[in-house]
This record gives sequence, structure tokens and C-alpha cells, in this order.
Amino acid sequence: MNIQIHSKRKSGHKIAIAIPTLILVVITLAITVFRKPLAIYCHKQGLNRAQQKITEIGPIGKQETLLGIRDQSYWIDQHDHHRDALVRLGYFEKRIWNLHYITVPSLQSRRLWEELSAVFPDHSTAIMQGYEEGTADTVIVWDRPENLFKWDQTISAHDSLSCNTLEADDKVIQSILGQWGTQEEPFTYRIAQTNTGIKIITPPNEMWQIELRNLCIHNGILCFDQFFYTDPKDNLKTFANSSGDHSYSGIRSRIEMQPDPLNPNALHLKITTIFSIEQYTLFKMESEFD
Repeated sequence: MNIQIHSKRKSGHKIAIAIPTLILVVITLAITVFRKPLAIYCHKQGLNRAQQKITEIGPIGKQETLLGIRDQSYWIDQHDHHRDALVRLGYFEKRIWNLHYITVPSLQSRRLWEELSAVFPDHSTAIMQGYEEGTADTVIVWDRPENLFKWDQTISAHDSLSCNTLEADDKVIQSILGQWGTQEEPFTYRIAQTNTGIKIITPPNEMWQIELRNLCIHNGILCFDQFFYTDPKDNLKTFANSSGDHSYSGIRSRIEMQPDPLNPNALHLKITTIFSIEQYTLFKMESEFD
């Protein structure tokens, strides 16, 4: 009888030890599993709060708190702290683009930043360098890895040389050769054949200097970027010498031309800017070159 009582007591003692141990194991696993997501969440909240405070306080404002007076520099440090923590946690990735053809500051650097701001409205984790003497002309971005391709597309579209020719297979270009326009504007584009591909010619324009860049043919669609400048030296203007800039000067227009499968004498034209998306139909017109 005494032996059975001793056995029950020993069994109950084991159960009493096992329960706290199991709870400890569960808590440890939970911390291990949720530690990183929780850290990411806290740093994201901290980043958003710091950005909000930077905007609220402004460069000369101050804010009294229980921990003392906080100015904008304090919140900038907090912003950078949370941003860099998100990089270490793998939530953000840092990427640097060296600008090869854009000078900072200039009209084109302003237009690039305007488009980046439109494409990425919450771009507090991006900066453009080159304003201070001795610093390279760069764009630095901290963002989700899946967003970096779009950043690269936008930056590369602006930071490129003027070019109106494209090497292309003869079978691909036959449907887009000719002069294209409308009744109101018979000469909108002329696509001429060269020894290696095509050349796009735009009509003379007394008001605008037109530059084409980044020509390509993708899935049968002719694509390129079109820039208008009111002055050939517009893209060299700085922030201190920006008077007289036209609101459209230096803005990128993404052009897409696709042959109409039902009408060999028609092209579908799509024009995309940070302001709007417009679509037209161009028709093959007679030209003095035919």
C-alpha cells in the first residue's frame, strides 16, 4: 500500500515538472518564429512615425515631449535607424544607381525625381545625391526587393542618351514602315528602314526640341521614350537657374506603337506620362519621301 502511494506521488511530480517545461518550449518556439515579423512590424511603424514627424515639424520647428525637445534632426536619425534595421532584417534592400548622363541639379534630375515621386508616392526611403560639391550624382533607394526593377526602369529611362535608330529584323519592321499621322497632323512620325533596322523621324518643330531614347520592339510593339525641350540647353539648367522652364519641358512620354491586326494602314498609339494615359490611332499617310 505504501509503495503504491509513493508511485503516484512520483508520477504527479513528473507531470508538475513537464507542464512548465512544455510551456517554456512553446514560448521559446513562438519567440523564434515571430521574432523577425514582430521586429519588422515595429521598425515599419517607427519608420512611418519618424517620417510623419519630419513632415510635421519641418526644418526649423521643434516639439516638446516628456523625454525633452525634439527637432527634425532627431526624427531624421530615427528614420534612418529604422530604415537600416529593415535592411538588416531583409525586409528592405539597398540599391545605388550612378547617374551617367544626368547632372544633379538640373532640369532632367528634377523631372526624374518628379516621376519617381509619382510612381512611388511613399518614397521617403530614397534620396538623390549630387547637390553638395564632391558628391557623386546618384539615386539611392531602400525598398522591397520586388520594387527595385520598377525603380531601375524609371531611372534608366531618364539616364540615357538620345537615339532614334534601332536594329531590328526585317520581318518585324515591315508593318510599321511609313509616315504615320492623322488628318489634323499628317506627319506625326516617319519610320524609315535602314541597313540594320529602322530610324524614327519626327517633324520639325519651332517650339520644341524632341529627343527619342530607349527604342525597342517587345512582343511586336514598338516602344520608346520621348522628351520635349523648349531650349536645347534646358537639361543643363540648375535649380538656381530654372526661370522660364516650361511645365512640360523634360517630361518623359512613354510611346507604344502596335500595328492594327485588321488594318495594315493603321497603328495604335499609346502615350503614357506621369499626368495621363492617352490612346490614338495613326494612319499611314502619303509623304514626300514615298
